[in-house]
Parts: sequence; structure tokens; C-alpha cells
Amino acid sequence: MIAVLKGHDDEITSAAFSPDGARVVTGSRDDTARIWDAATGGPIAVLKGHLSWVSSAVFSPDGARIVTASGDKTARVWDAATGQPIAVLKGHDDEVISAAFSPDGTRVVTGSRDNTARIWDAATGRTIAVLSGQTNALVAATMNAVVSAAFSPDGAHVVTASWDKTARIWDAATGQPVAVLNGHNGSVNSAAFSPDGALVVTGSDDKTARIWDAATGQPIVVLKGHDLAVNSAAFSPNGLRVVTASRDKTARIWDISGIPKGNIFRIACAWLPDRGLSDIARDYGLTNLAPICESDPPLPSPPAPSSPP
Repeated sequence: MIAVLKGHDDEITSAAFSPDGARVVTGSRDDTARIWDAATGGPIAVLKGHLSWVSSAVFSPDGARIVTASGDKTARVWDAATGQPIAVLKGHDDEVISAAFSPDGTRVVTGSRDNTARIWDAATGRTIAVLSGQTNALVAATMNAVVSAAFSPDGAHVVTASWDKTARIWDAATGQPVAVLNGHNGSVNSAAFSPDGALVVTGSDDKTARIWDAATGQPIVVLKGHDLAVNSAAFSPNGLRVVTASRDKTARIWDISGIPKGNIFRIACAWLPDRGLSDIARDYGLTNLAPICESDPPLPSPPAPSSPP
């Protein structure tokens, strides 16, 4: 242990480093966020203004601002040096559970229990787009909260996780849906892009995490091993590992370096057990075979089946 950050009067719900690692921001059920010196644990600023619990608090990519999400149905942007408010993001009809900056720091995306996510101008608090559609007729309306929302590394897309058992990818400029990641058998609690933006990882109440093709929304890998719900999942900075956190009191690190690069079609090609079709060609007497994958050379004609004795 390096430092203990003491000062909040209730549960701490969120903690994150600044990009330079020198500070930490925390959010709490005491309705405040706080900024701390990461080396000494000393307090730097208290962010007061929310009227309910602070569910999430993170720094902007340049470390100059902080965005907080709150049960008071708002998110707020703050000056990280002074703790002074910059903008209040008003528009959600229920608790805001998640808030994150875009990679360039000009926008914020929020997820709420009102079943929507929203994209905002971080400087003015103006709504840019409302991401709706996270509903499922088979699930009660109270179970469709959007509990996680994050930008892709290039800022062009947003991924959301919902209690309707799906994650969704959206166009960040228009707010239009791009893909539905459908396959979990329980609420999806977390969704994040890989560092190159090609993959998405989700964590779910169904005890699994899943990796998806971000372009098509098709599933690639199911990570099984937890005994209870997976609350959170994230990629390592190099994209070769995934870490998951679970209600089973464990976190797990998974090696995903064996997943081939490329879209879902290329991955499927790389994993074909009989990529050259030699077995099926022999069994059915096929000739003039076309390549299975785009990069494959033409396949040789298989030998003719031998005559029975």
C-alpha cells in the first residue's frame, strides 16, 4: 500500500488516475467527488454540487477536467486544477450511471437508468445525440438501464452496455445504431473497445465475458470461468489481455493474443480446422476448389479417390 485516501463520508463508488498518474479522482455516495495527490494521499479538491450519489468520476485525456455522473440525473464537468464547475449536463430522466470523455476531450458520453445514453458537448453541456433503443419487450422497463458507455479510440463510435442483455455500438456523430451485440443470457454490466478499436469486450450477469467484432457485432470468443456475474471487463493497453472482475470475489486475466487480427471472416478462416478442404474434397470427390480465405492461394485439386478393391 502506498497511500490511504480518507475524507469521504460514505461508500466510494469510483476511482481513477489522471493520465499522468499524479492524481486520483474518487466518487462517493456522500454526493461529492474528490481529487487526491497519488503520491501522498493528500486532498487537492472537493467537487461539490451534485444532489445525489456520484456513480462515476474520470479525468479528461489531457488531465485538465473531470466528468462525474450522479444519481441526481446529471453529469458535471469540472476544472481538475481548481475543482470549479464548468458545465452541467442535464437531460436524462433518471440516475446517470456512467460518464466518459471522448479521446479528444471535446465530448462526453453518459449512460442512464432512463434507458438511454447521450453524447454531450463537454464545454457547453449541450446535447449532441440521444442514443435510444436499448429496450427489449421481454424485459421490464426498469431492467433496461444503460450502465456503461464509452467511446472508441478514434472517437467515431460509442459502445453501451445495458440490462436488456445486449451491448450496442453507435455512430457517435449521428447517434444511429451500428451493431447490436446479442448473445448474453443476463444483463450486460460493462462494455469497452480494444485499443485498436477492432474488438469489444463485455461482462455480464450470465457469468461470462465475451469478445466481439466491433465492425459487425459478431461474437468471437466467450470467456468462461467465473462463478457469478462479471461486473467489469477491460483490455490491456497492448490489447493482448483482458481483465474481468466478478461477484465471485475474483478478478481474472485472460490471454487473447491467440485471436487472429482482422474482421470476423478472417478470424473464422484462420481457425478453420480443414482450411484446405482436403478432407471434404476427398470424401465427395470435389475438384476446382476456390480459396476459402481472401489471402489464400488457389487450392490444388485433390487426388482422385482410390477405387475399392
